[in-house]
Amino acid sequence: MRAPARPARASLLLGPVLAVALAALAACSSPAGSTAGTSSSKPVHGGSLVVAIDAQPTGFDPVTADDPSPGAASVSNEIFSTLTAPTATGAYAPYLAKSITGNADDSVWTITLRPGMEFADGTPINAAAIQYNLARVEASGGGFTEVKSFKVTSPLTLVVTMKAPWAAFPAALSGQPGWIASPTALKSEGKGFATKPVGSGPYELQSWSQGNQIVLVRNPHFWRKGLPYISKVTYKIITDSSARLSALQAGNVDAAEVQPSQAIAAGVNSNSSQYQWQYLANGVDLVYFNTGVAPLNNLTARQAVIAATDRTALIKSVWQNVGGVANSPIPSNNPFYTPVSAPVFDLAHAKQLVAQYKQQTGKPLTLTLSSSNDPTQELEAQALQSMWQAAGITVKLAAPQEAGTYSETVVGKKFQAAIFGFPPILDPDQWYTLIWTPQGVLNVANYKNPAIGAALLKGSSDPSLSARKADYAIVNNQLASQAYTLFLHVSVNEFAVRSSVHGLNSLTLPDGGKAPYGQEFQVFPVETMWIG
Repeated sequence: MRAPARPARASLLLGPVLAVALAALAACSSPAGSTAGTSSSKPVHGGSLVVAIDAQPTGFDPVTADDPSPGAASVSNEIFSTLTAPTATGAYAPYLAKSITGNADDSVWTITLRPGMEFADGTPINAAAIQYNLARVEASGGGFTEVKSFKVTSPLTLVVTMKAPWAAFPAALSGQPGWIASPTALKSEGKGFATKPVGSGPYELQSWSQGNQIVLVRNPHFWRKGLPYISKVTYKIITDSSARLSALQAGNVDAAEVQPSQAIAAGVNSNSSQYQWQYLANGVDLVYFNTGVAPLNNLTARQAVIAATDRTALIKSVWQNVGGVANSPIPSNNPFYTPVSAPVFDLAHAKQLVAQYKQQTGKPLTLTLSSSNDPTQELEAQALQSMWQAAGITVKLAAPQEAGTYSETVVGKKFQAAIFGFPPILDPDQWYTLIWTPQGVLNVANYKNPAIGAALLKGSSDPSLSARKADYAIVNNQLASQAYTLFLHVSVNEFAVRSSVHGLNSLTLPDGGKAPYGQEFQVFPVETMWIG
């Protein structure tokens, strides 16, 4: 959502399930000895790949899709190409587009396309097709309410005029609003497009057995000539993380989305010649406080919970020291990172705050902590319960829920405190306004802070990186001073891959340069992998 001075913007940025949010920059907070899994052998075409993921997409319509996990997002990203792609410097490079350039104040953007491209059904990828897709997003009330007009000025050129300067427009085009689908199929299928997608990506949907598996096959019209290498990719939907790891060890799948701590304990790590790891700094683990309901609508209560949390001990016991302490939504390797005063674990002070809360309200500090049924989250909930109860807080653990159901619970604000996650980002504009402003569709914790709204409005329009960093620093410091959220841990996910698969982490941008992974762009990019 945009700040109050600008029309509201809903989220279409690859799904609001932040607990298992999309994967981020490779190698961030990776354990020592991790490997990128690259190979020097020559790529070959053909073969099939089987990947175990934790959840399936809700559908593939760019307007309505909600990918509830990194694994689900990895499927969508093979069906659709985006107009731009993130770089490691915080900039956004052309991807499906040949170029995207703004005018002096970023109020007018010109998108130029590569010639000769086609969708999977043979429909030309031209400026009219891009206009149809982006206008459809705008009409849905999500993604592009900043847009004043679209104008096709040539078969390969689209000019987008904004209602106000929007420096982060290229960043939005790297996410779900930038998924480009065939207008022919969108018109003919209607609502059925969600299960019969036709996209611009390296693969097309062959079959989908709900809750069981999704099968993709090579798109012969893919605009990056010679790609993909692998002919068929089958995504097995296995919701239990231990079962996914077991399937990999048994040789039933070639790659699996796994928890690093479980993989390390099982010996599936970079020291084994059987496996490769793709480490994914998966955003930030946190606890959302529902500031709209008691007891966490009280600042003292929130401060007590934070003071009672020993994050260093939590990382050691829950994550086996994989990943570092997080003090804001932005990890230290992000171009927008600025230091934030870290909360201090102080059990004595936490007890004082608990007593102070009782004096203020006449009630003991009692709350319910919610989590998904992910084994790591359940362990995290138990550890937090123990820490908080040591400070005199009565803590009940809600029954753990399956990932999709849990997402609905949290997005529906049906919680007091909830273990969740902030998604991996390069540009904060993609998520900050959706989460930290009153009208944000992902404002799950009922945040209301005018200083944050004003800073976010500037952050979306200021032209320089330094100015925008300063804007988001205001937001991060407000989050800390008001104890709105308990930031815990720079989380790390991984895909463990058998050594017979080559080209892991080999995706490059079409105009040169290595593509970073995650950030609503790519999670587990298959198109440049091949079978040995």
